[in-house]
Amino acid sequence: METAFFNSDNLQNIIIINPQIVWIVFIISLIIFIIISAVIFYHWFAYNYKSKNTLRSIIIYLVGSG
Repeated sequence: METAFFNSDNLQNIIIINPQIVWIVFIISLIIFIIISAVIFYHWFAYNYKSKNTLRSIIIYLVGSG
């Protein structure tokens, strides 16, 4: 069986992405993540934070998003 390797002769088809665009997308994604997290945490702390299910949800959210 033949193994496929990276063909360096085919570099003319690679799309070059400007690093500034990557940073902008990253920062926008981070801001959206922070806003959604703030809303979720506000909801958890304002309504029934003492519940075991809520504590489990917070742990799962932090482990999954981290």
